[in-house]
Amino acid sequence: MNMVIAIIFACGHENIRATHGTTFEITKELALTKRGDCIIAVGATKGAADLPVGFKEAARSEGAQMTITIEAGELKEVVRARGSPRLVFTHPTDLVVRKSNYVCGRTLAIGADKAASDFSRELIEKIRDSNQNIRITLAVKSYRISASTATCQVKGAIARTVLANKTFLTSRLVRFMASINRTLAVSRGSGALVNS
Repeated sequence: MNMVIAIIFACGHENIRATHGTTFEITKELALTKRGDCIIAVGATKGAADLPVGFKEAARSEGAQMTITIEAGELKEVVRARGSPRLVFTHPTDLVVRKSNYVCGRTLAIGADKAASDFSRELIEKIRDSNQNIRITLAVKSYRISASTATCQVKGAIARTVLANKTFLTSRLVRFMASINRTLAVSRGSGALVNS
């Protein structure tokens, strides 16, 4: 199992309401109206398309588990969710975490145990301050092994198989040649042609 981490920095905004019942969103955009009831951070340093390739690959692996930690000062919220092979990470500004299984270019994770409305109201009050810095840590546990690790494991297995077969074949060859040697010696009544 591999753990891959990506860190995003963002800031608060006076219009953050965090009342959406099925999603929460982090955006690079700086402007926010009160209609954006799922948004919990603005001015983010990354959108979906900006995430590191290794993080995206890990999040797309079958069975990937993700933890999203949102920190503002001494307060934090931890959300657990899942990755999916269907994740595409194409949106230039937004990251959306969903309780549902819906996937689009903005989707960071699905099957989340929290949406914006589930966040601590104390945290939400704190991030309504536009001067509040927010740190978002994305940690994904992937059960996929890297190509180089897989290659080494395959090479090792092949080498062990060849060595085992070589030992087996060598002992069989020695016995076979000894058998031929005995047969020839008996049939010709002479010395061995092949040393055993």
